[in-house]
Amino acid sequence: MTDLLPMPTIVKTLVGVAKAFGKRPRTVYEWKKHGMPIEADGTYDIEKIAKWKAGRGVGVSLDTVHDKALDYDKFRDVVDHYKINRADVFAAEQAQNISIQRKLRDAKLSDDDIEGLSVGESMNWFRALGVDFGIKYDKERLERGESTENVAVIVGAIKEWKKRKAQRGH
Repeated sequence: MTDLLPMPTIVKTLVGVAKAFGKRPRTVYEWKKHGMPIEADGTYDIEKIAKWKAGRGVGVSLDTVHDKALDYDKFRDVVDHYKINRADVFAAEQAQNISIQRKLRDAKLSDDDIEGLSVGESMNWFRALGVDFGIKYDKERLERGESTENVAVIVGAIKEWKKRKAQRGH
């Protein structure tokens, strides 16, 4: 078995960059047009380019992704609580929606609450809150394991669709 040579971290040409990433030179040329980092002496730092590429994939720099990951650590307890108590969080959100719907229905909102809302806008809010309630109720049931029949129906429909598609030769 032969030893693999280490990959150079600095290359002098776009072809070198292409080889480092297993891409065609034309692809790397496009990267260059879109802001791929180039050193002051005209060389290419493979590590910097890798970070640049990773950042392009998520629309932000890799440093920003790293910073956000650190932010996640600050809120780990909140996230862990949510993961454990999702169904209860959904139920609490539903209760808030019901309260708002009742206020809208009974016109018990203060002027500050409904400043400038027309009857049509109030109805739109009522409908939107109803849809939101339904979605959260479905999620709550799913989290509590009370929605397995729905899942079974969907899985069955998908299997049937795949079976028919295979029979048609697609």
